[in-house]
Amino acid sequence: MNSEKWSLSLTGIADGQLSAILTRALTWGQQELIRTAAYAIYGILLTSPREWGEPLRHLSAMRMTVRNAAILPLYVEFGVHDEQPLVVIRRFRWMSAPDE
Repeated sequence: MNSEKWSLSLTGIADGQLSAILTRALTWGQQELIRTAAYAIYGILLTSPREWGEPLRHLSAMRMTVRNAAILPLYVEFGVHDEQPLVVIRRFRWMSAPDE
């Protein structure tokens, strides 16, 4: 098991997206489902982000690989630094939200 300690942060956009998703989920009675998925995503990103998801592109200037993955019903896009134990969540999306 990887014992490296990872630092995790959210961009302002991702934070706003997750807040909006949680607010919408309350309307549909699915807030606990969203929270459970978010906590599972955070757990993976704090332990093994380089092994999870699919790489989308490399940002050479930032020395990060952008990856995406999902734990239903949440989709997440995140950057993993090439050298430092740093993860930045860039985007959240609710896959198949009830009102879509």
